[in-house]
Amino acid sequence: MSVTQSNGPAVLKFSPSTTPSPLDPVDANDFYQALGIALVAWGRLEGHFTLMLLNLMRIAGAAAVTHQLPNSMAERARLWKIAVGACADLVGVHDVAIWWVNDLMVVAERRNTVVHAIWGSFVPSPTLAIEALSIRHKKKTPDGLEVTRQHVTIATLQEIATQANRLNISLLNFSGSLESLYPTPPDAQNV
Repeated sequence: MSVTQSNGPAVLKFSPSTTPSPLDPVDANDFYQALGIALVAWGRLEGHFTLMLLNLMRIAGAAAVTHQLPNSMAERARLWKIAVGACADLVGVHDVAIWWVNDLMVVAERRNTVVHAIWGSFVPSPTLAIEALSIRHKKKTPDGLEVTRQHVTIATLQEIATQANRLNISLLNFSGSLESLYPTPPDAQNV
């Protein structure tokens, strides 16, 4: 992923097109396939994490965790740390659970770049790449924005999918520990 940044005022230009576009290279479907796989891998990871967080919130109890499930991943990660810390039975896996959620946030940042990008056109490069523009709020900039222009490649998307799958599998170890301490009731719903 190559990145160029602009922190000054600028006029942003957008050229809308359809997807797939008649201007796409012949192998654009390979990119779209990698994008789809990355998004599904992330969705499975996020779903697993969310269910584990809900379980942790229930186990930790209302006294320790008085929040509803937040929307932002950063807030969910913060709540995860609180809930893991509030479960005395999880002291043996506390450090691993904290490492895990910190690693999750790294992948979440990469995923956010892809999901919230303003997609441009494919760019001429040795590997298939598409231009993506990210616009974020940033304090202490002339217009309060940070604009980042990146080239997203199939390798970038494959890396996101690989990292999401790795985290999802490693979360199984934690969920196994959790389930051994707090067995699933017979009337629990499978999701």
